[in-house]
Amino acid sequence: MAPASDMTFKEQMDGFPWSQILVVSLVRLAEPIAFSSMFTYVYFMVDDFGIAGSKAEVAKYAGFLASSFALCQVITAALWGKFADKFGRKPALVLGLLGSITATLLFGFSETYFMALMSRSLMGTLNGNVAVVRTVIGEVAKEKRHQGLAFSVIPLIWNLGCVIGPLIGGYLSGKSTSIGFMKSFVERFPYARPNILIAGLLFLSLCVAVLFLEDTHWQYKTRHDYFLEAGDKLLYKLFGKIPPHRPWTVSYDLMQEDTVPLRDLSTTDTDDLEDSPAPPKGSEDTHVNTTHLLNGDMETPASSISEILTPAVVASLSSMFVVSVHTVVAEEFLPIFLSTEVARNEDSSLRSSFPFKVLGGLGLSSSETGMILSTTGLSSVFFIILMLPHVNRKMSTLTIYNVFSIPIPFFYIIIPYVVLLADHVMEAKMVVYFLNAVRVMCLNLLLPQLNLIVHVCAPPRDRGFVNGIAISSSSAARCIGPFIWGFIMSFGQRHGLVWLAWWTLVGLAVWCIYSGKTLKDSDDDNVLTGEEPVHDD
Repeated sequence: MAPASDMTFKEQMDGFPWSQILVVSLVRLAEPIAFSSMFTYVYFMVDDFGIAGSKAEVAKYAGFLASSFALCQVITAALWGKFADKFGRKPALVLGLLGSITATLLFGFSETYFMALMSRSLMGTLNGNVAVVRTVIGEVAKEKRHQGLAFSVIPLIWNLGCVIGPLIGGYLSGKSTSIGFMKSFVERFPYARPNILIAGLLFLSLCVAVLFLEDTHWQYKTRHDYFLEAGDKLLYKLFGKIPPHRPWTVSYDLMQEDTVPLRDLSTTDTDDLEDSPAPPKGSEDTHVNTTHLLNGDMETPASSISEILTPAVVASLSSMFVVSVHTVVAEEFLPIFLSTEVARNEDSSLRSSFPFKVLGGLGLSSSETGMILSTTGLSSVFFIILMLPHVNRKMSTLTIYNVFSIPIPFFYIIIPYVVLLADHVMEAKMVVYFLNAVRVMCLNLLLPQLNLIVHVCAPPRDRGFVNGIAISSSSAARCIGPFIWGFIMSFGQRHGLVWLAWWTLVGLAVWCIYSGKTLKDSDDDNVLTGEEPVHDD
């Protein structure tokens, strides 16, 4: 196999599993929309609930909302991964989408802070789709030349969702409406409209998953999927697309006989059984009951914790945790920081002064904040589409991670000082646009590499579980980060030390740069635990 740097883009994309990557992308898209839409109005939502004693306390209670979601994900993400390993990837994704729809509607119709807190907790409990999506992408894109691009789909879809989400949240939330008959409804439920729309998008994702998603689990690939057949028929009637050859059509022919020699099955017909270990040639167990094999009824011994959590896996999960802490704090508190009122003296001059007296924010509206987040997200989408294939061909997985970790600490150092530009709003917005675009661009390049490293380090049959642990690790960060930094941000606002919350993130970002030395490059065949390297003839 030629080195990635010697490949042309056409060679790299040859045989890329476009159809299922597209389906997974559509399934995934609605969730970042739901996640990011809240940030544009959460400051105003918490303020409306009247639970915060002062404006400075709003960030703390907004942090609790974010932490409740993450805490429940910490508890359940690995369990969802286990569920996907035991019952299949598709059932886990479908149930996760159903849970997201329910929790999104409850959140939108919340009339008290407690109800909003419970609905966010429910959303975290019922949604384990991130881990399953990562597992599916890793199982669809088996060749190394495809994996970097395939795993880049996750941040690409995330950023596309983060373009749409803030726009929906910013423009549909609030108590004003030009539609007369909706006035009383909007006044009672000012945050219902964005969540109703998002629930509708989640329902569309659910339909796509049910009709078009193939289960990639090695045991359940051949399980008869009547919904997938219905999706094939729908595509044929609408677009004349010839249905692909499904594995259960082969299974039906094979099961006409009681037993079939496993070693005699042709390579073409057993493509979906390639992960099933064949018994030694000549042994009494060479003939297996095909019905049990094809239905996924064969039991496999459970892996021990030491077999699953290898040093390479632990190192990658640790890096995932720390990256997630500083990332989620920035994502959730930047909109709050931008929405916080400008701190002024009685003569209307700014109370902030360089370098250490910094308080207040820019006083932007939810629509202005939403536009900033959407624009920076959109710029990142274009960057990934245009530049990432080239970067993946020229640089190794670990090199990409190391290089693009470097600019992030500078964002945290500079961003609190935009309050000094509060009298020049347009200039302040341009600075925020630029800084956040650079931050998001770097994260979108390094996070897929980290996800890929986690995936290839994990034992193949436990990848759903390991990806579940990775999501639990990220969710723990999403729980701990907003909880702790909510207090730090509130403390900083009260004492004129807003920079403190951001500068403490610098240490975490620097640790992530250093952690690159402990990670195993996914281009190294030695990290492909329990799996033979892919070779091209």
